[in-house]
Amino acid sequence: MVIAFLTRQGEKIEQRVHAHQIVRRQNDSWTLLNQRIVIDNYLEYPVEADGIRFVIRDDATGRIGSQDVPMQKILDAPKLPSTIS
Repeated sequence: MVIAFLTRQGEKIEQRVHAHQIVRRQNDSWTLLNQRIVIDNYLEYPVEADGIRFVIRDDATGRIGSQDVPMQKILDAPKLPSTIS
């Protein structure tokens, strides 16, 4: 996953790369087109960031998806406590 912090004009301020692995059985079909995957992360962000662009690549299929989210929507989202089980 690549996370890019954007200015109000859409220019990239900073970019970070995060690797995530999802363990599954071979007969599971989680990689169906448009199937939702939730990745909960805490990020420090540049003060001047007005938006965030998420780009995710599925190594198993080679598909790439992206989504731009306004910074205010990220800041207004409910905060979930981290749990380790």
